[in-house]
Amino acid sequence: MSVADCRSVDYCLSGEPVRLPASGHSPGTAHRSPSETADAGRVHSLGVLAYKTGKGKSVNLRLIIHRILEDYALPFHGDHGVSHWARVLENGRRLTEQTGANLTVVSLFALFHDSRRINECTDHDHGRRGADFAAEQRGHEFDISDHEFKLLYRACEGHTHERTHEDITIQTCWDSDRLDLGRVGITPHPSKLCTEVAKTKEMIQWADARASFSVVPEFVLDDWGIEIPKQRIW
Repeated sequence: MSVADCRSVDYCLSGEPVRLPASGHSPGTAHRSPSETADAGRVHSLGVLAYKTGKGKSVNLRLIIHRILEDYALPFHGDHGVSHWARVLENGRRLTEQTGANLTVVSLFALFHDSRRINECTDHDHGRRGADFAAEQRGHEFDISDHEFKLLYRACEGHTHERTHEDITIQTCWDSDRLDLGRVGITPHPSKLCTEVAKTKEMIQWADARASFSVVPEFVLDDWGIEIPKQRIW
């Protein structure tokens, strides 16, 4: 089914209803200043997560996700869309509490890793395209150190094809994504995960239940201003 066949839905940003196409959203909403959505450098909630970086700038996920959706090629409510990114973000934050991974990198990975997919099935190069898109947005929608960006790029690039990595932040990124496989009927297996905390029965059950039932975190609407249809349109 083509993107043009997908129905648009309503969502609210700053109290104003906006028409949101299934493959993106109306131009202009992604470029509001950080002061319009969050005080720079302050952690508000899981969905906004504004961080101070080493360069004195902030990373605001709300602004970034709206920029991604401007050119997103697939239905935003699909298997690799907004709800998936949000659950990967939740998984990553929970894992980071135990792994000590770089939370900024893990959070950005959640948004960018599938941001340039062109289909919901086999898309071998989507990780690299997502990494390249992150490179394009660096310095505009967000800014992080060279070391952090190297980790982000590597995590996006290799998340589909590689088994594990020596860096704990990249491991945490990949586990946060793999723990959400329940959305496509696959229960994560410990042998396919990287970190010890991700391999635990408790973590797998928690993440898999949310993925299997297509849980949409509250911050998707409350903080990101995106309403996910109750029923998917294919």
